[in-house]
Amino acid sequence: MLPFNRRAWLPESPIHYRHVGSLTTPTCTEGVQWLVLESVQTVSDEDMAQFGGRLSFNARLVHRTTR
Repeated sequence: MLPFNRRAWLPESPIHYRHVGSLTTPTCTEGVQWLVLESVQTVSDEDMAQFGGRLSFNARLVHRTTR
């Protein structure tokens, strides 16, 4: 498996927002710092499959949209 290149997934613009909140799944731990990108990113099916293959568990559903 090739190394994961997180920079390939980031937008050219580094503009983002910070929000202090909590996890949205149990244990709902507080004090989590969220970083939210200003621009919407898209990911190919191939990249999603590679990303999913590296996670052993993810409590969030992955939603695919078509445009």
